[in-house]
Amino acid sequence: MAHIEQTQWGCNRCGKPTLHSRKVEPLNHVLHLLLTIFCCGWWLPIWILLILVHNPRRDPWRCSVCGQQAGVLTPEQQRSLVIQKAQERAVKAEQRQATKEVRSQQRRELFAAMASQARSAFQQIKRVPGQIDVGLRLMAGEGNTILYRFLEVAAAAVILGLTAGAIYLAALVIQRCW
Repeated sequence: MAHIEQTQWGCNRCGKPTLHSRKVEPLNHVLHLLLTIFCCGWWLPIWILLILVHNPRRDPWRCSVCGQQAGVLTPEQQRSLVIQKAQERAVKAEQRQATKEVRSQQRRELFAAMASQARSAFQQIKRVPGQIDVGLRLMAGEGNTILYRFLEVAAAAVILGLTAGAIYLAALVIQRCW
């Protein structure tokens, strides 16, 4: 028991809104009702399952004027679409290349800045041991070598922690740049 659905859409070939129609073959509920009655209700679960999963066979929508299937492009439209997509791909490729070059330049600038900061930090670090040693001797007091050694180990641990943190941050920056 097929029936016909109709709607109005714009046709690609006609270039104007036209009546479109298609045939639909729905589920035969009368047949399944008779089977359910004949089988004393045993057919009911099958019928319910069919209702849930049934996809009525539908023909594609077709223009009533020219017969063109809805959504199908004419050869001219297909050619222009192919050309348009090729142009879009070319533009995207150029944008990707430009973005790559900008990112590469940014990386070079970032690494140059990081190298400059590392050089200045190393210059400052060269002066630190003497300053730390004077501070530790003052804190430990005159002749207290045990406290001085303990403070020396604690200072080394702090310096190692700061170094590890700096290396970790540098790794994060490098990972983010790539």
